[in-house]
Amino acid sequence: MVIKPARPAAMDDDGPAGAEAAARYFLELDSYMQATGDTTEWEAMSHQSCEFCAKRRDQARQIAANGDIFSGGVSSVQVVDTYVQEPTTGLWPVDLELHESATTITDDSGEAVYRNAANSHRTIVKVGRRDNQWVIVVVGHAAS
Repeated sequence: MVIKPARPAAMDDDGPAGAEAAARYFLELDSYMQATGDTTEWEAMSHQSCEFCAKRRDQARQIAANGDIFSGGVSSVQVVDTYVQEPTTGLWPVDLELHESATTITDDSGEAVYRNAANSHRTIVKVGRRDNQWVIVVVGHAAS
């Protein structure tokens, strides 16, 4: 059974603490979405220009459509740095360290169709506000 991560209360803050909480929560939602096919919260938090967001959503839909089983993924997310809000865009850039357990996608016959070893990497997430809610605009590789 896959448990949806709890939305952190800190997301109610419209400053840097809220941006950090939103970035962490969004990335923690990924494994849940991949395993369940439930894209509702992911879509609500994704800006239409976020390519990473759309690709991960489409992958979750494809896994569900194929009847495949997703296991593993993001096991922890730590905030490394939160930068000053960008004055021209209003976005909060947040650097995060992601630790992912080994990931496997298994088809309905039990054959592994995808495997990825456990890994850690830095990611930057640019978080903005839309209708008083946090929205993810960019997810990409952060400079280490």
